[in-house]
Amino acid sequence: MSFLKKILKVASGKKNDDRRAAFRVEIPLLRAKLSGKPVSVSVRDISATGISLNSVAREFSPGNQVVVNLFMGAKLLVADLMIEVVRVGKGYVGGKFVQLTTQQADFLHSLTLDEQKKLADIKKKEGEKGEKAENGVSAKA
Repeated sequence: MSFLKKILKVASGKKNDDRRAAFRVEIPLLRAKLSGKPVSVSVRDISATGISLNSVAREFSPGNQVVVNLFMGAKLLVADLMIEVVRVGKGYVGGKFVQLTTQQADFLHSLTLDEQKKLADIKKKEGEKGEKAENGVSAKA
């Protein structure tokens, strides 16, 4: 977006719809089982406020509410999360969490924060390796 468009958008008071309410993370092996469905679907990404699922199910439409359980492998992480579908795309469904209990909200915050910390540690280690290589120091030193 050009500088002029940004200024005009701010001046008009329009909200930036491209911004997310919370940081999203991709967690490999995280699965969601929809209430009443025999199979689980993979989670594209998740935040403390919403989730994106890999799904081609035609039954989803914006405004629908769905209950999901989150699993890592066979281990149940959190149950009965209510999701309101906000977006249906080609091969995915995006939703926001609604009517969360305090325990569910705390779990989601903790899950995403832990993953953010892991990502930060990885980036830090990659940065340290890059600095050593620039200084002519072996990465195995």
